Formats: sequence, C-alpha cells, structure tokens
Amino acid sequence: MFVPITRLVYRPEVRSGARGPLHPAPHAGLVLVLTLVLAAACKSTARELPTSEQLDDRALQQAVDVEDLDARLVARTLGRIRSEQAAAGPGEQPTFDVLMLSGGGQYGAFGAGVLRGWGELAESADRRPSFDLVTGISTGSLISPFVFAGTEDQIKRVELFYREVRDDLAVLRGLLFFLPWRESFFDVTGLEETLAKEIGVAEVHALRAGDLEGRSLLVATTDLDLGLVRIWDLGQEMQELTDDQLAVDHLRRTLRASSSIPAVFPPVEIEGGLHVDGGVAEHLFLPVRLLEALQEGLAEDPDAPRVRVRIWTIVNGKIKAAKHPTESTWPDVATRSYQVMMRFAVASELRYAELFCRWLDACDVLDVEFRYIALPEDFEVPQLKIKKSIFDAALMDSLFDLGQALGRDPEAWVSAAPNRSGRAGYSAYSGLFVPPRSPASSSGALPPAPEE
Repeated sequence: MFVPITRLVYRPEVRSGARGPLHPAPHAGLVLVLTLVLAAACKSTARELPTSEQLDDRALQQAVDVEDLDARLVARTLGRIRSEQAAAGPGEQPTFDVLMLSGGGQYGAFGAGVLRGWGELAESADRRPSFDLVTGISTGSLISPFVFAGTEDQIKRVELFYREVRDDLAVLRGLLFFLPWRESFFDVTGLEETLAKEIGVAEVHALRAGDLEGRSLLVATTDLDLGLVRIWDLGQEMQELTDDQLAVDHLRRTLRASSSIPAVFPPVEIEGGLHVDGGVAEHLFLPVRLLEALQEGLAEDPDAPRVRVRIWTIVNGKIKAAKHPTESTWPDVATRSYQVMMRFAVASELRYAELFCRWLDACDVLDVEFRYIALPEDFEVPQLKIKKSIFDAALMDSLFDLGQALGRDPEAWVSAAPNRSGRAGYSAYSGLFVPPRSPASSSGALPPAPEE
C-alpha cells in the first residue's frame, strides 16, 4: 500500500469545526512549484535503463517462468495432498489451509496481533493452524516467513518487529526530500538493518524445509519495467540457492522489494528489473490457478477422501472508507479520493475471493471455506502528518493489541465479503464477475446468494 504525495506535502486537516478550512504546510506551495519545475528539468537517472530488446527478452522469460511456477506449485501441492489422503483414517478429512496477508504498511501490526492471539486459543480446533500455503503482499510479505515457519517463537519475533519499531526505521530525507533525482522520500537504512537482524539462515532453512514438505510461501512484487506482477516462490528459490548467504541476501532483497512503497521507499533492482510494492497491482494474492488445478487433479480420484480447503485472509486495514467531510481543494479531494479508491479495491478483491471460493465449493470436488478478518470500522485512524519517521509506535501498539484481542475470538472471522453498501453479504456486482474456467466435471454454477 502506498501513500499519495499530497499526504506528505500537506499537513492533515487542521479544522476549527467539522468543515473548517484545510491549512497547508507553510512550505507546501513552494514544494509543489519546485517539484513540477525540477521534474520537468531533470531527466537524469542513476540507473542504466534497459533497452526495448532487453525488455522483450525479459517479458518472454517471465512468461516461461510463470508457466514453470504454475506446474511446480501444482505438482508440489498435489503430492502433499495425496499423501495426506493416503494417510487419512476412516472418517478423517484432510485439510489444506491457505493464509493470505494483505498490504497495509504499519497496519501490519494488526495482522501480527491477530496471528499472536489466534495461537493463544485454548481449543485446538480454533487455534492457528500450520499453513500449507501462505501468500503475502507488502507488509504481509514481511510477516509471511515467520508465520510460514509457524512456531510461537517466530510469531513472537513478528510481534517484536512491529512493537519495538525503531525511530529511524524510515527517515525523511530532509526538507528537500521531494527532489526528483532522489530514489525516494525516505531513507530506509534502518529498515534494511532490521531485516538483516531478523531475516537470516534460520528463515532460509525453514523455507527449504517447508518446500520439501510440499508447502509454499509466495510473495508478490511489481516489476515497473514490465508493468507486471512477479510472484516469488520463496521456498523453491531458497532450494536453488544452495549457498546460505546468497539465499539470505536474496530473501531480504525480495521482502524489501515487496514492501517498497513507491516514491516513499526506494525501489529494488532484482535480476535487471526495477521492483516495488506488490500492492501497486493487488492488495491480496489468491492463488486461483493453483486451486483450479487442484480441483481438476483431485477430481480424477473420486474415491479418495474429500479435501477441505480453508482460505484465511488477514486484511491489514479497514475495508470501508469512513465518513469524512471533504473540502473542494485539490489536496483534500486527491487525498480523500485515494482513501476511497484503496478501500474499494480491497473490498473488490475480497468479493472476488469469496465468489471464487463459492464457485469452487459448488463444483463438488472440494469443500471450500472462506474467512477474513479486518480492522474494525470503528477503529479511529489518525491523520498522517509530515514528520521525520513514517511509523507511529503508539499506533502500532494499539493495532497489535486490537488484533491480538480479535485473534483470540473465533467469532471475529467473517465468511461473507462486504457488498457495495458496506454490508457483509453477496456481491452487488451483477454481470461483472466472470467465473474461472470451469472443469469438464462441473457446470461452474454459483450457489444461491445468501439473504442479507
């Protein structure tokens, strides 16, 4: 998730009443003028730009890589599930647990709290499971290696990552942070040092072990050169990099790229491509093609124990934009439009995930369950202010505590995504949803919508 420049250049609302005037920072007009002038005048870049031919070659290679990734994931996952089917006793149902972690910046503290509280439940049936597949976007990618390992010690490390946040984790590059030849508004040396401390050989070994067990961790970045999402199969990547230090360096670099908020944090160059936050393209990563392939593969053996698939989603933020009076000035309109756009994007992806899971369940090969948990709508989100650091330690503590409390409550999980009115229920988008390719064994029809 990224932050609009208007929220960094201008102070937040400083109002005398509910509809008082928006007061720009004293230097805001100068910042805007200088930004426009310098952006037009300065075309230099520290990076050697790829040629058209190089981009074409990379695009072709990525297409091949995607096909290889799909085939590898399907083979790995089917192997794991079939082993569990073979080991299942009479009346036992193998379960395939998927966790999706959304973007959200410092609001990842909420997700970290949910994971901690979820592991503290007394009843084993309600407690956080060991996940067969984890996907992460942005701040979700930073959490993902720890939850993939799954031990309580690793979850406690996630807690410390968000609770004991350094003041210098990301520091504004002085008054002229906006100059166009800078890589970003913020210097992230502190974040890089934190990742170097928290991500090491133990995490590499955990990823390798998970890969050998048939489990998968996928994180996403956005390749700006190609204009495409890049999915990183981190367990497989760690297997291929047999040198531990090279593997550690690659893991840290990929996680930093996946959480690199455009313009705010520096982009990361990987394998010739310029990568930024996966949240530029999508806020949640649902492995649709993998789940379709699992359904088709498992349909070939109808006598095997039926598999239950549980899709768990942690949204590190709110789903609905809160009511807020908006001035007609461009900074207020731009900021508010961005907020509403982001919330609708998250809600739309949740609706799609729910509809896909309902369709998959209706195909009568898998028992599919969809659940999500998100920041409550009544949580008061403070306005972003211009300050030296982009992270608010007090806010992150509050988010973690709230997430932990909700994680301890099995009833906090919701199974129906919100519709356009903001109510939980069936999507109001009629005709806009195109179901995935239906296998020959199924009509692909959706079950009736629940009553609201």
